[in-house]
Amino acid sequence: MAWSYSLGGTALTQGAPFTLPSANLATPSTYLVYAQVSYLFTPLFGYFTAGTINFSDYLYVTPRSSNCIAYTPETGASCT
Repeated sequence: MAWSYSLGGTALTQGAPFTLPSANLATPSTYLVYAQVSYLFTPLFGYFTAGTINFSDYLYVTPRSSNCIAYTPETGASCT
């Protein structure tokens, strides 16, 4: 893993092993972007549910216009 960032949560540890759900995603000499999002929603009116609802999803994509995506503001990480 080259870098990780989280807004209001805990980022993944740089360099820690990361298990992909499919061996087909693990292509040598390429980059893969993993994104995960979650949001706690509290309905204004509780007619249908009580409490909060957790919406979450994740995705895997490959960069299309570059070899990788550099993120430098937080960690100084680069594509290397």
